[in-house]
Amino acid sequence: MSSQAREILIINPSETAVLVLRRLLQSWGFQVQSVSSIKEALEFFKKEETAPDVVISEILTRKGEDSFSLPREIHQLTSSYKEVPVIAYSVLKDKKTIVKAIDSGYADYVVRPSDAEVLKEKIFNLFTSKNFLNDSTYRCPVREEGEIILKVVISKINEFGLELWSDQFLRPKSQIRLKSPLLTQLGVLSGKLQVLGCEQQEGPIAGLNYRSSLQFIGLSREAERELRRFAITDGKSIEKRIEEEAS
Repeated sequence: MSSQAREILIINPSETAVLVLRRLLQSWGFQVQSVSSIKEALEFFKKEETAPDVVISEILTRKGEDSFSLPREIHQLTSSYKEVPVIAYSVLKDKKTIVKAIDSGYADYVVRPSDAEVLKEKIFNLFTSKNFLNDSTYRCPVREEGEIILKVVISKINEFGLELWSDQFLRPKSQIRLKSPLLTQLGVLSGKLQVLGCEQQEGPIAGLNYRSSLQFIGLSREAERELRRFAITDGKSIEKRIEEEAS
């Protein structure tokens, strides 16, 4: 999994709304692209070699715009776009519209204007779901000549450390560096952790059968604050997604 910034595509005809949202997303470390219509969004997907990691769209009601078909149309373009999540970020707040959007395939719905932290939490939660499960790099100090590539999914995280599932055993008391876009977004630039314990269990996803507890080493105060805000101390919102994907 690359540690480069994640890319988000905004769909909104309002230049002001796009400007405000762009600045907000960039302040969180995301790369941002924008289009003004559903048609332009689909053209964007067709011409780009790689898809954005997340789409944030207004619910457009003008003639010729069908926002409710957007997730389905994106996911049908190619097999590689099937997992691209779409968040509705709209001024429309009636229950009928919200329910219709979720039923139409939107990953989440946020009414704007809203507290920026609400949108931030929705986006960051997507990066902990199985949709973003990829290879992470595990560098062990006793093997300085190379890197061990693991498949990893984080199940719990707070300012003290994290729990994760992996496809290989992590030796207790060893120190590792975990390259993860999620950690980078939260300000954990070093990714340095100490393994507190690791045990073999039947994991929530096939092939990930080692559950480990790890403690952060040398966190900055800024990173601690970000992790504290983002903390999912009971892991439910992450593990529920994992269990649903595995079933």
